[in-house]
Amino acid sequence: MLSPAAGWLDSKMTRARSTSPATLVVQPRVSPRLRARRLACTRIGLDRSARRRSKLLTQCRAERIETPAAGRIDRIVRSALHQAEQTLTARIVATLPVNVAGRVHSLVAVEVPDDDTGV
Repeated sequence: MLSPAAGWLDSKMTRARSTSPATLVVQPRVSPRLRARRLACTRIGLDRSARRRSKLLTQCRAERIETPAAGRIDRIVRSALHQAEQTLTARIVATLPVNVAGRVHSLVAVEVPDDDTGV
């Protein structure tokens, strides 16, 4: 049961959402089936790596390819996820204006000292 304060806040948020102009509030519509699937994945604890690993194994079985060793599967999945993240980041940066991309780069760039001491 919700506390009175939580109920009050929920009613205020519902009223604010219902009175907001449609142009200001954009809420994506997600089907109940997709929402349930996402919830099931998070409840079970399947992360991206586990889902990709199972898809890789399924594809290997479908193509009748010998499945790689567990360590090899982990490296393949990590590499695929890294490449996907790099591609997505490059696409997002390509859509930004040049001055914005420069400011973002200055915020996230890390100076790595050139340390050749071998320690």
